[in-house]
Amino acid sequence: LKDETNPRSIELLRRTARDQLYRHGWTGGDQVWGELTPGAKGRVTARLSRATCLTDRDNTEWLKADVAANGWYIIPVHGARASSSAWLMAQHADRDRDFQRHVLALMEPMVATGEVSRNNYAYLWDRVPVGENRPQRYGTQGRCTAPNRWEPNDIEDTSRVEALREEAEIGSLTEYQAHMHRYCADFTG
Repeated sequence: LKDETNPRSIELLRRTARDQLYRHGWTGGDQVWGELTPGAKGRVTARLSRATCLTDRDNTEWLKADVAANGWYIIPVHGARASSSAWLMAQHADRDRDFQRHVLALMEPMVATGEVSRNNYAYLWDRVPVGENRPQRYGTQGRCTAPNRWEPNDIEDTSRVEALREEAEIGSLTEYQAHMHRYCADFTG
């Protein structure tokens, strides 16, 4: 934040930092608190979950108002960090699918001009249909199916997914799955 001077971007980055603080609390908890009893772990998880939901709600309302008043955060004007931060908030606006669809429509023409990131667009494109129980395009959204095993949700066209991922600059599905498997270490079913 110290190198940012635009008040709008400063607020956006502050909000994104809070979003990430809570989300990284899930994975870094053992390093912070040590090993917890099941009861303590349940209480910590419940508090983190509530704080994450409240943060997402507040960020969604703020971003909706901000974008309505000022437009989307484009890379040439606001920089890649601010543009990605705005995308991240929209990505986490799962309780407001209409807003996610609105952001997707805003971003779509900007992908070709480089005003927004291709990979951010791909992740949001997948997030919307998966949230509506429809197939995704790029295979970015999935779930744990076994310990250390992550699988993508349904994909529109599996024969084209690798080409689409390459276009979106997000690497192969095999590489992505290998990366995501680690988030399923504690999966119990």
